[in-house]
Amino acid sequence: MLRLCRNEYAASEDIVALASVLLVPVVGEKKLVTDLKIEGWNQEFTAELELADLCPGASLKSLHIEGFAELSTKICAALNKNRFFNDLDVPVTIRGKQYVVNIERYNNFYMASFMSAYSQASFACGHQTMVEKMSDIITRYDINGRHVFCNQAKESATGIKCEDYLGKTDAEAGLPCGISKLITRGIRRVFNTKKEMSVEVAYQTPEGKKLYYHARLLPEFDEQGCVKTVLCFAKDITKQKETELKLQESEMKYRALEKENFWMRKTLDNAVSSGGVGIRIVDRNYSVLWSNESSDKVYLNIHDEEPCRIFTHTGGTCALRHDCILVTHLDAIFNKEKEIVKWEQLVIENGQQAWFKIIATPIRNKLLEVESAALFLIPITELKSTMLKLRESEERWHFALEGSGDGVWDHNLQEHTVYYSRQLKKLFGYPADEPIENIPYWTERLHPADKEQAVAAYNAHLNGESPYFSSENRMLCRDGNYRWFHIRGKVVSYTPQGEPLRMVGTYTDISDRKESEKRILYLSQHDSLTGTYNRNYFEAQLEKLDAAANLPLGVLMIDANGLKLVNDIFGHKMGDKYLQRIAALLKSVVSKEELVARIGGDEFIIVLPNYNLQQLNQLAKRIKYLCKYKDVQPFALSLAIGAAVKEHAKQDIRNVFRQAEERMHRNKLFEDRSSRSNAVLSLRQSLEEKTHETQEHSRRLMKLAMRIGVILDLSEDQMDELKLLAFLHDIGKIAVPDSILEKPGALTPKEWEEMKQHCEIGYRIAISAPELSPIANSILSHHERWDGSGYPQGLKGKQIPLLARIIAVLDAYDTMTQGRIYKKEISEQEALAEIVRCAGTQFDPEVVTAFQKLMKPEILSQQLEQAREVLNQIVREKGLNSIEAMEQSRKVDHIINQISKLGKIEEADLTKQFSGFN
Repeated sequence: MLRLCRNEYAASEDIVALASVLLVPVVGEKKLVTDLKIEGWNQEFTAELELADLCPGASLKSLHIEGFAELSTKICAALNKNRFFNDLDVPVTIRGKQYVVNIERYNNFYMASFMSAYSQASFACGHQTMVEKMSDIITRYDINGRHVFCNQAKESATGIKCEDYLGKTDAEAGLPCGISKLITRGIRRVFNTKKEMSVEVAYQTPEGKKLYYHARLLPEFDEQGCVKTVLCFAKDITKQKETELKLQESEMKYRALEKENFWMRKTLDNAVSSGGVGIRIVDRNYSVLWSNESSDKVYLNIHDEEPCRIFTHTGGTCALRHDCILVTHLDAIFNKEKEIVKWEQLVIENGQQAWFKIIATPIRNKLLEVESAALFLIPITELKSTMLKLRESEERWHFALEGSGDGVWDHNLQEHTVYYSRQLKKLFGYPADEPIENIPYWTERLHPADKEQAVAAYNAHLNGESPYFSSENRMLCRDGNYRWFHIRGKVVSYTPQGEPLRMVGTYTDISDRKESEKRILYLSQHDSLTGTYNRNYFEAQLEKLDAAANLPLGVLMIDANGLKLVNDIFGHKMGDKYLQRIAALLKSVVSKEELVARIGGDEFIIVLPNYNLQQLNQLAKRIKYLCKYKDVQPFALSLAIGAAVKEHAKQDIRNVFRQAEERMHRNKLFEDRSSRSNAVLSLRQSLEEKTHETQEHSRRLMKLAMRIGVILDLSEDQMDELKLLAFLHDIGKIAVPDSILEKPGALTPKEWEEMKQHCEIGYRIAISAPELSPIANSILSHHERWDGSGYPQGLKGKQIPLLARIIAVLDAYDTMTQGRIYKKEISEQEALAEIVRCAGTQFDPEVVTAFQKLMKPEILSQQLEQAREVLNQIVREKGLNSIEAMEQSRKVDHIINQISKLGKIEEADLTKQFSGFN
């Protein structure tokens, strides 16, 4: 303020600073200011004062200047009252000229500026102008921290206009809340204590530059001595602050370096005192001037002929070698390139390898020239060996860990940095050299369903609630899929304040194990064949199901009819499929919450909460309906069902199950016989759909069977059995693969063996149904031959059942005349002739004779019809009128009657008879 006053108004004779004198208060025993001593002065403005008057250390009261004693007394009184003052209105006369004194405080001293007299109006105007033009920020606040006045410097520093500050706090005007709170607290403290205080404020400009201000808060009193306002002087100390920060940083570095040097010196002192460190003073010629020890022969290289003079200290000059690392580092010291050099060197000592850590420093003379170097030789062979073993151990540990497939992570909890091993990155599908920042933080990769549990376990360990962190959860991999991982971790170091610093752990991929556990759990609860729940799970859930909330509790006991028939026909694989079809049907009619279980080989149970008996019966009817009309290939399902309901809590659930089981068995007795018959008919229908065995074929065989049965004089029972045999003799082909049945060419030996099994399969089907058992042996034997060369038993002659011998002839005739995919049809005459030819070898001769009697009129009738058609065609071709046609027709009938007496018609006979026809 005074400096600006001098600069701005130096040309004015009314306002001229004569001197700036620094004063230090002298405090008495009562802790009050009693006097002021001169600390220094500004000689630029002491033209009218004698230097002797401003002697340093002199008391202000002792100056022989008019008014100085009064001035000192008033200043001391003001200081003791902690009042701020600018002008004390104390006139001072110097060499006959009057001055007024301005006092300003700087830390623990005060500056008194002597100014020439001037008028009151001129002072007020000049004072206001000086305040406005000052570079320091000057602000006057009321008790609430609101602005009464601020100068132009505040507007320049903050960019907020002065008029926008008036009547507002700093925060209301737009300054940061932190600055406003700091200033407001200071203002209130000044009002309460009536004492000056200082604060330091940091302010960031809109351009981003950070400024520092030192603010003095000074009380302004009214006439009664109460604080009226607070005057704030804010001085820009940015450069000073930046310098202080740099000094602090430098001091910290210096202290760190000093600490390092201290421990280095301490280490060296200990080493020297223990005799374990060798010390050499080496001159510029690489000769050892002094040593605290000497070694026997030390070689730098195993091929060296001479030992190293510096290490061995045998005197003389070192043999220079361009590749000697020892000489290279010494040259760096001698050439002032480095102040200290450290390195490790391998030598050969007493025929063994030895390691030394060497520290070289320069030794200077009084002119600070490097005249020699000090070498400290620290043996580190054991340390090297230990480090090598440690490295090998770490490599083995790393190899074992990586070989196990686990990934390692190391989390610095204070710096929020994470290290991931190469194997861990691979586990998540990332390249081994993928930067850590490209891998999302572990909590971001957790499956949403697992996140809460995993984070809770992690925090529990950090808070000391668990000895280690362990969690199994799914984590998102790079390919977008989730895999199961077992995460382990443990805090291995803490900060001095006891906060966790580092946590180290591993990731183990347990996806396969989880899948196995899931599979094992599934198998422990489910039937492996049908996918329904098993009996163990059903028993375990029974207590939960038997609850009042589930009443009425419905139970359906279900038994598979015809399972033995399926196993006998198709084998157990088809029986398994039969059970799977039943299970799929049962699961399709209930919801996922309702229990379907397989409790026996062919027994199932359904437990239905909140089902009454009427609902159960409706469900049973629906199941039976679906058995008949849904998925009936290769045959329809058949089920026996029993229903029971637990209606009251006092009922024993076991009795309800027993009741449902009894009803199921009763239903099975009524339906088992019909179910077997239906199964056989269903098999026959399936056979017709998958092969050439059509209903027409069956009807033709049954028609022939009835006619030949009359000729053979069969009984009524035999006739019924023969008719049934004609219908079902090839029922066993239902189990033969389509590829064999429909093969157009010859069968391979293996295929033929599989085809021949249809006789045995048909036998098992027939024997399982009571109404078909009489024809079971005939089905088994219908491919036996009269001469014993047939299959499957090789029966001969009349060992073969009669009905089987009959159906063999009929089936052969129909096959030859109708044709098959593997054989073209032939005429009836040719077929009959083939059967007659095979009589006594393939077929029973008696049956063949009867078949001849059956087929002769049949064939003749067919031939006569053919002849009539031929003759009528000739008549039409002649173009005869109606009378002539009738006459010729009579001739045709006459010729046909003559031909019929012959018993056969040959093509030559027709040609002979028709040759003279006119």
